[in-house]
Amino acid sequence: MLGNRDWENLLRRNDDFSKCRFPGWDEIGIEGSQDLVTITIRTKGLYENMQGDAAAFEAWCLALLCHCGAKRVAIRLEEEPDDQDGFLHFERLLSCLG
Repeated sequence: MLGNRDWENLLRRNDDFSKCRFPGWDEIGIEGSQDLVTITIRTKGLYENMQGDAAAFEAWCLALLCHCGAKRVAIRLEEEPDDQDGFLHFERLLSCLG
């Protein structure tokens, strides 16, 4: 099973991404095998602006699929979101899909 730094090392083998860094485990969890990688959006990512590393799960999904050889990516939330104040930026992606 590969974790954040293992996936980062795979990505950095490509010269175009040699300086790219996946977020730390406390920001977004990335773990799994080439067959299935699970990205866990941590609490910080739920409420951070989509341009922040902890919330940019779509970009990390594409990096895993296109440049790291992952076949599938699953997304899970660390906790049930509470959007009383309208701060859940990840819902922008959901509105595009629906």
